[in-house]
Amino acid sequence: MVDTTLDTLRKDALSRRIKGIDGGLRVHWNSKQCADLRDWMMSLSEDIFRASPPLRKFADSAHDLAGIRAKLMASSALAAGDSQPGSNPPHIFCITSPNVDLEGDSVKPDGLQFDQKNFPVLFSHDSASLPIGRSSMPWRVDQSTLASVNWPAPGISSQSDQISAMVRAGQVKGASIGFIPIKYAISKDPSRPFGIDFIEARVIEWSICAIPCNQSCLAIGPANNKSIDDRRREARALADKARSISKSISNLPMTREQRLAEACTFRHIAMAPVK
Repeated sequence: MVDTTLDTLRKDALSRRIKGIDGGLRVHWNSKQCADLRDWMMSLSEDIFRASPPLRKFADSAHDLAGIRAKLMASSALAAGDSQPGSNPPHIFCITSPNVDLEGDSVKPDGLQFDQKNFPVLFSHDSASLPIGRSSMPWRVDQSTLASVNWPAPGISSQSDQISAMVRAGQVKGASIGFIPIKYAISKDPSRPFGIDFIEARVIEWSICAIPCNQSCLAIGPANNKSIDDRRREARALADKARSISKSISNLPMTREQRLAEACTFRHIAMAPVK
């Protein structure tokens, strides 16, 4: 039996939905979900496939990224400049946001789960190759989910060395997540005829890529390269200061004002920012 035009269109759309596109989200569907997607695709009329796709303007994420950079700078998480001394400093990326991507999909940040024991960073979702880095635990700034990639030492991976150099040079900027969908809904927005809202998902990796499907998922900048040893020394110094104050406290009963003053001193020590 010869396939009709509608059959061809349905098969092409289903393949794109299940396999994804270069630079797009890498969704790891299970068998039941693939069957559900096929049933949905087979139920669509030919008019939907033949309709002119809505023209989406390229999202200008400059304002959002500028706000994120300012907050990261204020918290000392981001380096002051676009480059740092050192060979392979960690680099911070926006790995996902709820903005509608070029495929008409949206990922809700509140429903994301992350694998704390194994969270690799790949190149273009190529899990057949070795990871190019290790991810930090993601965190949220506004509605954007951020993570930093920790590169291996130079010489361990030639691919990692090349990609980290391209990232530092500003030649590669995109990011994309790979995940297992848990809960999702077909979009009812007419401007997103094939779009999906991912409500809950387990993120198992994120990738650096040349052209991200979500245009907000870009490199933010190099992370602050203050060593962990420096932070530990500062934490020990604060602890020693607290102990010395504790030893100097007399066993004599204190007035209410003295107890409040002592509590205020300890609070200032505990809340002192790590510079």
